[in-house]
Amino acid sequence: MVEAPSKAFLKRGGIAALILLLFFIIQSKQFRSLFMSEEERIAENTPKIENLGELIQKDSNKNDIPDWEERFWGLDPTVESTDGVAHSQIIAEKRATLSISTEEKDLTETERLSRELFILSSVVGGSTNGDLETIGAVSENAADEFSKGKELIDAFNATKLKTVRTNNKTLQTYWNALDDVVKKSGEENELELIARVVEMGDMTRIKEIQERAEEYKKLAYDLYKIEVPKGIAIYHMNLVNSAYNMNVALTTFTKIQDDTILGFIGYAQYENENERFSQALFDIADYTEKYSILTE
Repeated sequence: MVEAPSKAFLKRGGIAALILLLFFIIQSKQFRSLFMSEEERIAENTPKIENLGELIQKDSNKNDIPDWEERFWGLDPTVESTDGVAHSQIIAEKRATLSISTEEKDLTETERLSRELFILSSVVGGSTNGDLETIGAVSENAADEFSKGKELIDAFNATKLKTVRTNNKTLQTYWNALDDVVKKSGEENELELIARVVEMGDMTRIKEIQERAEEYKKLAYDLYKIEVPKGIAIYHMNLVNSAYNMNVALTTFTKIQDDTILGFIGYAQYENENERFSQALFDIADYTEKYSILTE
């Protein structure tokens, strides 16, 4: 049986590890020398730290293409053309071949990360402290930045939730209904599917993960239809919203083949919502047990 990927690998650590790996590649002299003119190679040994804002906007050859992008495509940003062909034309043709948009809003998370990696590596590489500890710290900070603002917003609110008075009878009825709905939602282990995609590169499992996402969406709507004792309404809403958000998160994860970073963000969201779902079930069970609805 395939074991589920560890939290450290598939959440924040997964993104940080990817960033760290790319940093090592970018920081290597062999890699850097591929994109350097002779003058740049000489200047390589000169300690220099530039402002992040300046780095992202820097355009050495004044062709309206930032240096980071020209280097990304293997071009020398200090000249306007290569073999008589303008860099703007070379990049446009390469983007067209790969169907990559030039619009900021159309950049994938992975493309944005590529840009940030170049900027960050330029800062680290240009400092006298560009060692493993420094690179590691920058990697973790970058992972934090790419995780920020990715929290999912709850789609359901309690205004239309059917609630009843809290007593032994309503709690027992609720628990039976909850148990029935959850059992019907399926028992497919999406963690095993995710493990096959991430650790084995088995992209044939993407369809199954999307199907599981749809099951969570249906589960959320079915849960929302249950009559809920007012005493546990807050826990029930956490259950509903976390189920729906797992649908959103798993759908995001299925983009991993085209956008690796977005896929990892989707898993991080899924893990958060999965923990929230489990906590809501625990809170509900704890509440009903106090009313002697549940027994050991």
